[in-house]
Amino acid sequence: MRWVLALALLLANKALAEIYVTDGVSNGNPPNRISVWPDTATGNPAPVRRIVGSRTQIGNGSNGLPDIITISSRQEILITNNSQLRIQTFQLGANGDVLPLRELLLTGQPKGLAYIPITDEIVTAPSNFSAIHFYPRAATGSAPTTRVISGNNTGIGSIPTDIVYLFGVDQIAVSDYVPGDPNFAKRIQVFARTASGNTAPVRVIQGPATQLGACNGRAAGITTDHTGTEIIIGCFNQILTFGPAASGDAAPLRQITGVATTLVAISDVTFLFGNQGQPSTLVVTQFNATNSVARFDAAASGDVAPLTSLNSLALFQARSVAAEVITLLQDGFE
Repeated sequence: MRWVLALALLLANKALAEIYVTDGVSNGNPPNRISVWPDTATGNPAPVRRIVGSRTQIGNGSNGLPDIITISSRQEILITNNSQLRIQTFQLGANGDVLPLRELLLTGQPKGLAYIPITDEIVTAPSNFSAIHFYPRAATGSAPTTRVISGNNTGIGSIPTDIVYLFGVDQIAVSDYVPGDPNFAKRIQVFARTASGNTAPVRVIQGPATQLGACNGRAAGITTDHTGTEIIIGCFNQILTFGPAASGDAAPLRQITGVATTLVAISDVTFLFGNQGQPSTLVVTQFNATNSVARFDAAASGDVAPLTSLNSLALFQARSVAAEVITLLQDGFE
């Protein structure tokens, strides 16, 4: 649902990228979990690893659902749990019924999650708070925010859907609903990374030409490209990419949409760096009836088929996705 720092996995001169997916249901059957596949997985393979079990405290049934997932450059997996109002952190490479490294308790439902490597912070947009909250990555328990963007000048709505750090321009982009729009049209607001308090966004992407009004209230997942300047958003049955300076009623640079895409109910999108001659890709999860993971060439536009499609029976409700290329040298993790 967001850009993650990619590190090459080098073993016998081969690179391997992995896709991390959260899934689960409200009745806890099957149990909530994090499943991991190679990025090239297609068809119906079993995951290569799965974080699941009572010790994980990910939560089952009324205890909450795992939702947004991201990966920090500190080789950690971070996930939000909306019902339990918390962020959990697991070691990258964790498998089975393992305890989280730490848990951060929040004051509102986290509707977005991003990592800022230059300050080693995590940032979230809690529902019903009309705000953006910043925390130290290593914060635990009921640790206070280090900074909050909030107030009438910000224009942040009460129901944000996701957030991303645009590392190439040092900005934060948050997606939410246009207030009062009867069709729940979406918009994207962009703030300086250093913003605090009642600060106005530096730009807002909103209007008919953006195609965000076609999201049917289901825009899900926002990420950025390898330059950290483009804004990429999943919008119901299409993927929209906006340029580095996009503002106002700006048309998308690229739009993946159409029958060949097989996109019908996007739940999240993330960017995966290409490595060893492979193209960079957009990784998309789909929710409910499809429960699939598809990869598209990041430069693609129009009615294009996915490069790979994972339609795994091991997925029940694919909620969020992150992708990572991990470095492994002959003497172990770097």
